[in-house]
Amino acid sequence: MVVVAGLLFALAVMGSGVFLAGRAGMPLTEGQFGIDFADYYAAADRLLATGSPYAPEMLEGPVPAQGIDRYRYPPPLAQVLAPT
Repeated sequence: MVVVAGLLFALAVMGSGVFLAGRAGMPLTEGQFGIDFADYYAAADRLLATGSPYAPEMLEGPVPAQGIDRYRYPPPLAQVLAPT
């Protein structure tokens, strides 16, 4: 019984890994996997280049909640993520 449970658990872990690996390779237009990391990374780069983690269109007014380059978090997060 324990062997069967262990085997089922191992199969579930491997299946999850295959699923997530497949999703990670998708372009952002097909899925939302990893989109936050792209936003964090772009904000950290922009912070170093311009002094603000926010894209210019984010400061002009309301923007759609979904999309690429939608960093809407406090600046300290971008400061922590910025490479030194």
